[in-house]
Amino acid sequence: VVATQDPSVGAADVIQMTIPKNPNGTVPYAVTEADGADLLYFNNTTGNSYEGNSTQGYCTITVTQIDPTFEGNFSGRTIGTSPSDILDIANGAFNATYQ
Repeated sequence: VVATQDPSVGAADVIQMTIPKNPNGTVPYAVTEADGADLLYFNNTTGNSYEGNSTQGYCTITVTQIDPTFEGNFSGRTIGTSPSDILDIANGAFNATYQ
């Protein structure tokens, strides 16, 4: 899932999530970095990237619906260019259409 912030409300920051498929095929389900989930945030103003995955930080992504749209929520601790460069993300939500 990739989303870009509406430029009319600020910089066009980007959030990208890698969400592993639930082997059961049921919803809701939650995945974390330990399952292969990945949360990436790109700050378009500074050019800095922050990531939470199995090697740095952490993330939790919950899928609440898969049809007719792909919906859920996410949070995590993402790390930038150094371990002290931290961006916490809370209460994120997505509602994506399939392409």
